[in-house]
Amino acid sequence: MKRSTRTLLDLAVNLGWPVLILSFAATEDRLGPRLAPLVAMAPALIFAAWRRMSGQRSPLSTLVIVSLGATAATGFLPLDAHWYAVKEATIPLGICLLALLSTRSGPGLIAGLMTELLDAPKLDRALDQRGTRPVFEGHARRATRQLGGLFALSGLLSGGLALWLVRSPSGTTAFATEVGSYTSWSYLLISLPMMVGMVWVMRGVMLAVEVSTGQALDAFALDDATPPGSSGSPG
Repeated sequence: MKRSTRTLLDLAVNLGWPVLILSFAATEDRLGPRLAPLVAMAPALIFAAWRRMSGQRSPLSTLVIVSLGATAATGFLPLDAHWYAVKEATIPLGICLLALLSTRSGPGLIAGLMTELLDAPKLDRALDQRGTRPVFEGHARRATRQLGGLFALSGLLSGGLALWLVRSPSGTTAFATEVGSYTSWSYLLISLPMMVGMVWVMRGVMLAVEVSTGQALDAFALDDATPPGSSGSPG
C-alpha cells in the first residue's frame, strides 16, 4: 500500500471514525454511551494490529486506543465529568514527560522517528563519514524538547476544553454526546495547530539531516517496499 493511501486510512480510522461514532451514535436508541467508545476504538485496534503485522507502527492508533480506552472505562464508572478532563490532559502531558526523559540518555524520540521515515543505515553511514553525528543528535535532542513543549501545551488546552464542554456524569447519553462534541472541537482548535507545530519541528530536523550529511533529503528516502529501519541497498 502506498504511503499516501496509508496516511489517508490512518486519518479516517483514527480521527474520522471516532468523531462520527461519538457524535451521532452514542444515544440510547443507537449504540449507547457505554458501547459507543468501544465501537469507535475497534477500527484503531484492527489498524494498529495490521500495521504491527506489517512490521510498522501507527503512533496515532496507539494514542487513539489509549484515549478511547480510558473514555470507555469512564463510561462504566460513576465518575464526575472533571475526571474526563484530567484524562485528556494527562495523556499529552505524559507524552511530554517521556519526550523530555528520552533526551537525558540519548538524542531523544525524534532520532528514533527518523528510523521510521528515512533509510536509517544510509543516514548512519553518511553521519559517520562526515563526523557530524554529534551535531545531528544535538538537533534531534532539541527538536524532541520542542515536541515535548507542544504536547505540554496540548495537554493544558485539552484539559481546559474538556472542562468547558464535558459536564455530564460519565455513563450517560449526554456524556457521550459531549465527548463527541469535544472530540470534534479539539481536532479543530488543538490537534490541527499541534500538527502545524509538529511539521515545523520536523522541518527543522529534516534541514539538520541535509546540513549534517551534505546530501539532499531525497537521498535517504525509503521506497514503499523498503521496511523502516532497513537499508534500501543490498548488502
